[in-house]
Amino acid sequence: MTQNNDKQPSGIGNFFRGLLRLIIAILIGLIIGAALYAAGAYLFSEAIIPTQQNTVALSHIDQRVNEQWVLLQQRNDSLEKRLSNLEVQYTQDLDRITELSAVQEEITRKLETLITDIGNLNRKLENAEKALAALEKNQTSLSEEQLGLQKNLDELEIDALIQPIYLDVQTIKTMQQINRSRLYLLQDNYGSAKTELELASTMLANLITKASFKEQDLLLLWRARLDLAISNLPAHPELANDDLEILWSMMSNGLLTQPTPSPETIIETPQDEAQPTGTPTPAGTPEPTPIPTATP
Repeated sequence: MTQNNDKQPSGIGNFFRGLLRLIIAILIGLIIGAALYAAGAYLFSEAIIPTQQNTVALSHIDQRVNEQWVLLQQRNDSLEKRLSNLEVQYTQDLDRITELSAVQEEITRKLETLITDIGNLNRKLENAEKALAALEKNQTSLSEEQLGLQKNLDELEIDALIQPIYLDVQTIKTMQQINRSRLYLLQDNYGSAKTELELASTMLANLITKASFKEQDLLLLWRARLDLAISNLPAHPELANDDLEILWSMMSNGLLTQPTPSPETIIETPQDEAQPTGTPTPAGTPEPTPIPTATP
């Protein structure tokens, strides 16, 4: 009996010990499982989810890069087309500027020729004035023929000789102003172009006051066309350029005036009269100066 009683507590103890071990094993398994779950959740949140997010972000970035690349290609094509058009326009403008520069040089050359002719005419006028002074000095001793010479000299209309040349010179100067304005129009400098045209309009206004009635009609037509070009600046430069083209074509023909040649003056000394102390110098006949035609 005593041995059975001793063995009975030992079996119960073994049971409790086994149960305790089982509980401990279960707890350890739960702890390990919880640790593994926590580690898996941590790895999922810290590694897998960011990786997926990065993949999506990279996909979006790749899409945006492709879109930007297509847009850049389109802009590049557009810029190349614009650059090509600008190069063509630059070449055309350069050709027009070269042509206008050549025209301006031709006008300048003709203006210099006119200035030279005016200088020659002034020298001839000075000679005529000197001859007139000599005639006036010896007026008391001149014969009737010499008095006739004095009358002829008085009838010389120097202004009538200079008038056509003056009108042509002023016309060419006005055309130079218009030419400068056209150069400014090519450079899109509409303010300076309008200023040059206003100066040209002022020059035409002064020219009208010195022209004949027939010439005034033509000058008024020129000024009307010039005022129309001024009114189109700076809002409508193309229309202004067209008006200037028409005006240039009109002015290139000039006023179509020819200088009036002065009558030749002949000094005759009577054979039966003594020569006076101062021999009068015959006045040379001023030669008409040719009027150049401006080339537009």
